[in-house]
Amino acid sequence: YYVAIVVVRDGRSSITEALYQEIQKLSNTTVIRSVTSGQSWSLISRKGTTVPMMTPLESYSPTDVAIVQFQMPNYYSAGAGELISPPVGRVSSWSSLYWDNQTPPNTNLSLKLSGIKNDYTIDTLLTIQSTDKIIDISNINGSIYPRIQLNAFLSNTDGFLTPTLKNWTIVYSSPMELATSPLAFNAPSRVKVNVPFNVDITVFNIGHEIADSVSVIFSLQNGIFLDSVIIDSIPVESSQTIINSLTVSGVTGNQVLVTRIQPKFGMNDYLEENNVLFFPLYIDSSTTFVNEIEITFDGKVVRHGDYVSSQPLIEISFPNNFMIDELTSIMLDNVEILIEPILGTKLKSNSTGKYVFEHKPKFSDGDHRLIIFGKNNITLGNIEFKVSNSPQIFDVYNYPNPFSAKTFFTFKYAGSNLPHKTLISIYTVAGRKIRDINVSSNSVGFNFNSIEWDGLDSDGNEIANGIYLYKIKISTEEEISSSVQKLVKLR
Repeated sequence: YYVAIVVVRDGRSSITEALYQEIQKLSNTTVIRSVTSGQSWSLISRKGTTVPMMTPLESYSPTDVAIVQFQMPNYYSAGAGELISPPVGRVSSWSSLYWDNQTPPNTNLSLKLSGIKNDYTIDTLLTIQSTDKIIDISNINGSIYPRIQLNAFLSNTDGFLTPTLKNWTIVYSSPMELATSPLAFNAPSRVKVNVPFNVDITVFNIGHEIADSVSVIFSLQNGIFLDSVIIDSIPVESSQTIINSLTVSGVTGNQVLVTRIQPKFGMNDYLEENNVLFFPLYIDSSTTFVNEIEITFDGKVVRHGDYVSSQPLIEISFPNNFMIDELTSIMLDNVEILIEPILGTKLKSNSTGKYVFEHKPKFSDGDHRLIIFGKNNITLGNIEFKVSNSPQIFDVYNYPNPFSAKTFFTFKYAGSNLPHKTLISIYTVAGRKIRDINVSSNSVGFNFNSIEWDGLDSDGNEIANGIYLYKIKISTEEEISSSVQKLVKLR
């Protein structure tokens, strides 16, 4: 590699003997040792042994400017190279390709346009020469090839000059963008086998074309299909909410309800990552349906797998018509905390006439389980939950994503204490901060949290379309936890 060194003002201060010796290895000269304040000196030399070396070029001037000039030869002779674009799309339809280039004598430049199918197989669709600057690609079927990629091949034959790719531009029509979120989904966390239950879900279209015949497919994670619903049409910048009845048969216990949003065949969706929801669901096999038994932690109903505080107040409320003699025991982590002989001393009736059991344990980190048993060892209630004594945030996402006007930053929080400070910072992909959102301490609780953002920067201006990063930082008195995620503005 080439080394260029210059002294422009002071060649004596802060220079060490070791540096003198390294410079002399480059030039075999002692001139550098004579350079003092106000004098000029310059050197161009070369290190390495993989190509021919050069005679060092050195200049020294006690009173004037020291100048050395050198034109680097091309030791590598003729060659070739390739530039590859990132995949472009997804699209509704393709329109045209524009590119600009320069090809001096004895150089070559061409493009290959490849189509990427939904199964990620790649086909070469066009080969374009440097003289073709505007290309019509409207005959490429966007349903078959929702993404395309460009490869530029550059070469020369004499090693002196290189072709230049100045720019390339692809024009296309943007597709619909379907999106949903756990915030837009509602279902009971515990249902009875073979008994219908209702779910409701809102599906958004924040893309650029009307979404027709959108399928909402319900299944269990183990592959059992439950039902599907067709939404006739979702206009641009609009949404549709459906309520559907589901019935689970043949399986019991902890399951996962999967809801998938699927566009009409032949139509593309801009992002697929925000089209699927996973919802923990407990299927009860007991002969008595006891979904009305309510289990809360610090006054909140939690779902299977949720985090709770390490010292929560657990309240179990039984419905008014519940026959208390049907209850035999309550187990917490395989330890009985309520057994039949002491029901009368532990259960109390609240203002609504319901029986309520309260318990305030102290949990260690990890997974925990509470089970309510009835006669004949029937499970009347069951909840699995997690505890973390160290502060942490997880399941961080924003909804909707992409968004057009506003979005919600959502996350779950776990720890022994609530945070005293929560800060959400939004950045461009280049790292420039455009907004800080200071969240009040009473707005963040254990488990699920949602913070709204209006899509404006710190100056009150609407941000431009594109990809941004956001960081959620939570601070307690002892520790700090943070998470960085990506969001997309699309309007």
